[in-house]
Amino acid sequence: MPWPVSEGYIEDCERALGFKFPQSYRAEMMNQNGGAVLCDNDTWNLHPIWDKSDRKRLKRTSNDVTRETNAMANWTGWPSNGVCIAANGTGDALIFSASSSSRDKAVYRWSHETGQTKKVANDFSDLQRA
Repeated sequence: MPWPVSEGYIEDCERALGFKFPQSYRAEMMNQNGGAVLCDNDTWNLHPIWDKSDRKRLKRTSNDVTRETNAMANWTGWPSNGVCIAANGTGDALIFSASSSSRDKAVYRWSHETGQTKKVANDFSDLQRA
């Protein structure tokens, strides 16, 4: 179940990743930190932003964006500039491309089978909540 997160935790995540999230993603995470979206004929579980404000939120955000991005860096074919924001349970991921800072608001699907990425949304706000 998603819940709000303060902007300070989003900024902490951005500093850890060296990437500024697009405004649409920031706003959505501040409103509902986690949850799921529909995209590319699949349901994607959004990784939350790490929230250490209390024990319950700390536990619920243990699979946060920073941790998941760092874990995915060990996968063969993972783009060195990928920021992992969601997973579909099959090994694939929805990512932002950190190579262009926050100018590129597009969301990409990374395939664990091919190592290829394809644009699936021009902006995070184009994705439908599940």
